[in-house]
Amino acid sequence: MLSLEFFHRFLLSRRAGSLVRTIARISIVGIWLGVAALVVVMSVMNGFNTSIRSRLLEVEPHLVVNFEEAHSAKDVQNHPAYKDITALGDEAKSHIFASQDVILRTSEGYVQGAVAKGVSKERLGELLDYADRKAGRPDPELRAKLDNMEPGETIFGMGLADGMGLFRGDNVVLIPPESLLMPAGEVPKLSQGTVRGFLLTDIERVDNKMLFYLIDQSFPRLREVSGRKIGVEMWLKDPDRAPAIKGQLQRSGLEIETWEERNASLFFALKVEKLVVSVLVGLSTLIAGFSIISVMVLLLTQKKKDVGNLLAMGMTQSQTRKIFVDVGMFLSLFGVVAGILTGMLLSFVINNFSQDVLPAFYEETNIPAEIRFYQIVFILLFAIGFSFFALNLTMKRLAGHNPSEVLRG
Repeated sequence: MLSLEFFHRFLLSRRAGSLVRTIARISIVGIWLGVAALVVVMSVMNGFNTSIRSRLLEVEPHLVVNFEEAHSAKDVQNHPAYKDITALGDEAKSHIFASQDVILRTSEGYVQGAVAKGVSKERLGELLDYADRKAGRPDPELRAKLDNMEPGETIFGMGLADGMGLFRGDNVVLIPPESLLMPAGEVPKLSQGTVRGFLLTDIERVDNKMLFYLIDQSFPRLREVSGRKIGVEMWLKDPDRAPAIKGQLQRSGLEIETWEERNASLFFALKVEKLVVSVLVGLSTLIAGFSIISVMVLLLTQKKKDVGNLLAMGMTQSQTRKIFVDVGMFLSLFGVVAGILTGMLLSFVINNFSQDVLPAFYEETNIPAEIRFYQIVFILLFAIGFSFFALNLTMKRLAGHNPSEVLRG
């Protein structure tokens, strides 16, 4: 192939000028490293996003249906919309819950705000199963106590318990915030609780803000406060169908939230972070790509007589221009393809051989990396398009030259 022969002779062989050859090699290496860095950065960001999403979907409900007029689990079960929820069958698993903001006070005098959440024994068992999988070891003592939990006993998020200096068996007082606004002389509705165990999920909101109790047997005084919410949490076989199922259930007029709506700020921040980092790394690669234009301009300056010879031998200006565009494209694609392959290899190594790289206080101790091939295709197509456009603009300087003028020059 003529273009490939010119690429080798003009840019890589010993017959090429040392300056052109050096700049060409530097350009290839710059594009190579830039594209490899872009692939690795995007793969690592994909991996972290997927990891965060999977953790959220295991712990967080995919749909939350709030029954504003209900005061107990029985009221929820008697509501017509509850039949629509149970009619989903195997497509969705549902649990009734109750939650309210509380102020916690320990016997040592520590005070902190939290969310007290009442759930079924089955749901609490699922949370403990997830925590056991995360820890890599089961807690048989806690599981045994779950089967015999008594009224007032609670499971604390690990971060919340650490912040308040709580241990198993410690007593805490749960104070509804509404009690602070009661007239002087009235007795606030306080509830006494006991710490039965701890839960570590690596979900910040759960670990640092929440405590759990069995909905049907604990804290009857909390059922009387106005800030209490009661409803149904749903876990779907396909979490991406949450908006569609929400549309089916909204005919009942209930307040329904999907997991995407509740975590919209988090996922928006992740998207912005991924976009900004990718753009910055991509711009650095683009800067390296501009060096190809410098190489081609320098090459044309040094090879004017060769261009004149081609024109004198009968090649048209468009054919000559196409040869030099192809030479630039080979130069660009060599770096891009090498960078993509290197980036994919590094991403594979990072994902499979980076165990316990990060300190233990991070949510992930390894670095996940997920290669998405549509992103690889986008990088390749963008590189081809940019190179073709830039090189065509540069090679237009050949237009209007005739062989005699070029050979005399």
